[in-house]
Amino acid sequence: MSGFSASVERQNGSTTVFLHGELDMATVPQLERALDGVEGAVVFDCAELSFVDSSGLAVFSRVARNGGITLRNPRSNVRRVLEAVALEHMVESTT
Repeated sequence: MSGFSASVERQNGSTTVFLHGELDMATVPQLERALDGVEGAVVFDCAELSFVDSSGLAVFSRVARNGGITLRNPRSNVRRVLEAVALEHMVESTT
């Protein structure tokens, strides 16, 4: 079983959440605790996110509705999941 962690960094009015490990139904509560009190647009740095399931995608969708979301640096396997559920528009453009 892979571990999971989420660390929140607030700087100059922006919020970045660094995700590490597997985001699934067992670890979503940990992410929700990390997001407690976070308002507005959120950037999720997914460079170290190795897996996401539907419960993690639901958190991303909820955050998007509540202020906006950008997913930065998703690995190819995470990007494929986002594309499969038509959430690739949340991925930060690299161009």
